[in-house]
Amino acid sequence: IYGALLLLDLDGFKSINDVYGHDAGDVVLVEIAKRLQTITRAEDVVSRLGGDEFVVLIDHLDIDERKARDKVMLIATKLLNKVNSPIDFNGKILHVGGSIGIRLLSFEKLEMETAIGEADIAMYRAKQAGGGRAFFFEK
Repeated sequence: IYGALLLLDLDGFKSINDVYGHDAGDVVLVEIAKRLQTITRAEDVVSRLGGDEFVVLIDHLDIDERKARDKVMLIATKLLNKVNSPIDFNGKILHVGGSIGIRLLSFEKLEMETAIGEADIAMYRAKQAGGGRAFFFEK
């Protein structure tokens, strides 16, 4: 059964910290973490990797690779839509976006660092394409 590791990097987060300060940045990070958890299932794992990067680990997508890819892309799209919603900070409306790299996980033995690194490669491709997108890692 396929699973997936999604690496989400916030677009526009640095400018929020620069303009509104670290308190605003902290509010954004907490709100984004809550939003990611509302999209995922209880058995999925949502974690902040550091800075403005989050990891979402999804298990039991499907036994069929094409169906697993379709399901994880649907989840990634929902995550991006949720991240894009405005955030209220002391009466100010803040906006961030996101870019997601997806590493489909199958039966191969794979170190977590390798999976994160490959998702990171896909995430940077999404950023280079203009952000607000989700790309799969392709070997």
